[in-house]
Amino acid sequence: MTKEEQVKSEAIQAAKTLFQHYGLNKTTMEDIAKAMGRGKSTLYYYYKSKDEIFKAVVLNEIDEMHINVKTAVNNVSSAREKLLAYCLSTFKSINTVSVIYKIIVGEISENMNLVLELRGKFEKKQNELLYNILNQGIVNGEFVSEIKSDIDLLTFSMNSALSGLVIDFVIHKNFPGWENRIDLLINIFLKGLLA
Repeated sequence: MTKEEQVKSEAIQAAKTLFQHYGLNKTTMEDIAKAMGRGKSTLYYYYKSKDEIFKAVVLNEIDEMHINVKTAVNNVSSAREKLLAYCLSTFKSINTVSVIYKIIVGEISENMNLVLELRGKFEKKQNELLYNILNQGIVNGEFVSEIKSDIDLLTFSMNSALSGLVIDFVIHKNFPGWENRIDLLINIFLKGLLA
């Protein structure tokens, strides 16, 4: 790891801890530099503003979440198992960063451009992974081939539905015990409601 990478990593970890504890608005660049054990000028050399550090923290979280989800998906073989692993690991990964999510929603909602940019980066990675799972299911004969022509729509729709569930299940904790019933939701996605 280069010196620049190390300093940036220290800044991200220190900022993440401070954002979680004090929130975005109450954390200063000076607080972050102090938590790193470095001078403020060093921090400003690598990051121009607190918003830039916050963006780096969230992008780091997105990358970690994506790695966790991708690892869970790659640890199983069938497309159905991959879809289940995708949903469950997405929910669990978001649960670990729900404090950062609440900061985004609660404190920088006035900066919707940043929120939309960060959300777009997350959704792009998730859409690519889900698209590949659905495509694998079609190729393997696990899913009907008729969905091939609408796989983009299906990918978008499933991720939109999962985003809503994440907010209710994970962020707001409106449905305790959802982890034990995720298989039911996957079955509904796969089979629909028709008998």
